[in-house]
Amino acid sequence: VSVIHPVHIIIPLPLEESSEELKNPFKLSILKVRPVVDLALDDAYRKFQYVPPDSMAITYRDSRLSDAHGPNVAIQQLVKNRLDCIIGYAFVYALAPVARMCPYWQDDDSNGIPVITSIGLTMNLDNKEEYQTLTRISGPYKVRFF
Repeated sequence: VSVIHPVHIIIPLPLEESSEELKNPFKLSILKVRPVVDLALDDAYRKFQYVPPDSMAITYRDSRLSDAHGPNVAIQQLVKNRLDCIIGYAFVYALAPVARMCPYWQDDDSNGIPVITSIGLTMNLDNKEEYQTLTRISGPYKVRFF
């Protein structure tokens, strides 16, 4: 990991907050998330020195809360060979197909693409054989609302 060989991270979210609560229950947006990511990067680079400065290339893409357009933003990055990790998706129907395909997106230096999300709470995403590279940073509904 270096400036010459950065980790390419895509953050696919809607550009702005949407009123479509069923599609975006946590009201995630690029405009809200970008400042938090900037602070985290600053800590990773300078405060904790986990990785060299500027060694993570963050790309924000508007997913449009669409189950058609949303997955394509990840595929576009994959085709450009600029995809090492996905953090995000606000809409579970955009997340699910990408999380299903990511284990198969392998090449000489990758065994699939990790997907990290805060919204994958539905029980159908519990199947680790189907969603091998998916990491949820909050528990599923069955745990949260028991």
